Formats: sequence, C-alpha cells, structure tokens
Amino acid sequence: MKLYKNALTQNTLALVNRELSNFMEYPDKWTCSNFMWKPNIKINISGATMMATISEGLTNVILEDIEDIIPPIKKKIIQYYVWTPNSGISIHNDQKYKFGATIYLNDTWDINDGGIFLYQHNGDDWRAHIPSFNTMMINDTGSLHMVTPVSPFAKHNRYTIQIFGDLRDE
Repeated sequence: MKLYKNALTQNTLALVNRELSNFMEYPDKWTCSNFMWKPNIKINISGATMMATISEGLTNVILEDIEDIIPPIKKKIIQYYVWTPNSGISIHNDQKYKFGATIYLNDTWDINDGGIFLYQHNGDDWRAHIPSFNTMMINDTGSLHMVTPVSPFAKHNRYTIQIFGDLRDE
C-alpha cells in the first residue's frame, strides 16, 4: 500500500464537492453494493455502500491531478462511494485489477465512527488507516484489505472516490 497526502488540487476538490452534491439529488445515478458486489466481500456487512460513476469531464480532471502517482491506465473505473451506516467491505484484494485506489473526501473522520481501512502489510502484520481528507491509498500489489463497518451512530456518511485501473488479464 502506498499513501499520498493532498492527492487532488483545491480546484478539483471543489468540482468533486459540487458534482457529488448534485448527484445526491438524483437517485437514478446511484447503485449499491447489495446489487453489485459478490457475496464473499459482503461477509458480516449488513449495510449498503452507494456508488455512482463520476462524470467523464471530472474523471479527466482527477486523473490529471494524480497522473504522476498512479500507474498508467487504459481502462478505468472511477466512482463515488458513499459508505452509509453499517456499510463496509470484507477482506479482499482487488485481484482482477492492476491497482485500486481510494481518495478520502470527508473533511474529518472520527475513529469511533468505524469505516477504518485495514490492510495486510506483511504476513500477520496488519495496518490501519483512519480516513483523512484528500489522502489517497493505492493498492498496486494485490494486498488483502477491508473497510470496517461504519457505525450506525456515525455523525456522517463516509465519502470516497474509488479508482480501479486496467484488468490484470489485459
């Protein structure tokens, strides 16, 4: 896992916040983990994570900001994820992609609200990352990872941008 602070510029973050706010007004833009994720990554997860594809124009702006950080990609999936109460994702490794990345969008996040990113650092050595604003985690080694369930008492939903690049088979 690699961690990068200040992944996006302030201008890009403003565009992201505007688009995400606009998307919230249109339920037809969203799908959820209950429909899209395989059962093996929903083990012991009772909530749903909402997902919407980021507009093509903003996708290009985001990729321009992080092009020096992420591996080169031809095909990509870039989405907003809204982690609602009780949502999370069980242990997995994003194996079908050459890399996966997360950019955290909440201004602040309380560790007591769950939604903690856990990843296998080496063998039995696991590490935790508490979501921090505009930080990007990149998994380009196929490391096992998960997100603990967001507390039903969390003060806010957990907001992220998820990026998946190129299928390994291609």
